[in-house]
Amino acid sequence: MIIKKYQLEKFLNTPNNIPPTVLVYGPDNGLIRETIKKITKKILPDPDPFHFIEVDCKKIISEPNVLFNEVDSITFDNQKKVILINNADNALKKIIEKIFTNQNLESTIIIDGGDLAKGSSLRTLLEKNKEAVVIPCYRDENEDLEKIIKNIVSKNNMTIESSAISLLLEYLGSDRLITINELNKLILYVGDRSSVTKDDVVNCIKDNSYFTLENIAFAIASGELSKIEKYTARAFQEGIQPNSLIYWVVNHFLRLHTVSALIKDGETKIQAMSKLRPPIFFKLKDQFSKQLLFWHTPKIEKILDKLNNCEIDIKSSAVSGELLCKRLFLSIGIFAKS
Repeated sequence: MIIKKYQLEKFLNTPNNIPPTVLVYGPDNGLIRETIKKITKKILPDPDPFHFIEVDCKKIISEPNVLFNEVDSITFDNQKKVILINNADNALKKIIEKIFTNQNLESTIIIDGGDLAKGSSLRTLLEKNKEAVVIPCYRDENEDLEKIIKNIVSKNNMTIESSAISLLLEYLGSDRLITINELNKLILYVGDRSSVTKDDVVNCIKDNSYFTLENIAFAIASGELSKIEKYTARAFQEGIQPNSLIYWVVNHFLRLHTVSALIKDGETKIQAMSKLRPPIFFKLKDQFSKQLLFWHTPKIEKILDKLNNCEIDIKSSAVSGELLCKRLFLSIGIFAKS
C-alpha cells in the first residue's frame, strides 16, 4: 500500500495501523528522516538501544542473519522492536521476501530507501504486499517550506518578515532537514527579539557557523579543498546521506551547464545567469561567475558522469558511501584547481 503525503497524518494517527514493514523513500532526505522519526515514535514513544536497532543495508546483504536474528529475538520486556535499515537498495529484496514468510513478526522493519528509482524491484515488492506500507518523500514546494518556517517561528513566539522568508527559501533550497536545522540556528541567533528580519538572515549567513549543502557544491566547483573536507564532514555529522550530497552537487553542475550553454548560444554571462531558477544567492554570484571561466560544457559533462557513477557505487560497493563521496568531491576539487 502506498501512503501519499496528504494521507500520512491520518495513517499515523490511526491506532495499530503500522504494518510489520515500512519503506520510506524519495529525493528529500530531510523528509525521509522526519517521517521515520514519526513512525518510530508511534511504535516506541521512548526509543532506546534495546528496542530501536539501526543497521546499514550493506551489513545485512553480507550477513542476512543479522536481520533474521533481530526479527526473531524477543526483548526482555516483550515490547516491540523497530529495526531501521539505512541506504537500502534492490539487493535487499530477496531478504525481505524471506522475512515475509514469518507469519508472527513481532518487530517493525523500517527501510530508508533513499532515492529508489521508479520500477525498483524492492519498491515493487513492498507496494504490492498487504503487510507493507510504502511512503514516498518528494521535495517540498516553496509553499510547504514557507508553512514549516512560519510554524517553527510561531512555536518560538516570534514572527518573521516575508522578505526574510523569501531569502531563506532562495538560500536553503528545498531540503526539509536543511531548512529546519538552519532555521533553528537562525532563531538562536535572533535571541530574545520577537521578530526575524531579512538582516538577521543575511548576518547569520555571514557567520561561519551557518552552513548549507550549497556551500559544498560551490567549494567543490571552486577547488577549495579545505572547505570541501570541512563542509562534507559537517554534513555527515548532521545526518545528511551521501546521495543527498551528490544531488546538490549534480544540481550545481547542471546549473553551470545551463548557463554555459546559454553563453555559447550568444547570451552574455549576466543574461544567462539571470535565467536560473531558483536564482543564484546574491552572495554567491561572483563565485559562480568565476567558476564559468573554468567549467565549460565538456568538463561539466565529464563530472556529471562521475557523480552519476558514484551514486550507483554507493548502492553496490562495500566501501562506505561517505568515503566514496569524500574521495570524489576532493578529486573534482583538485581538478578545478588545475
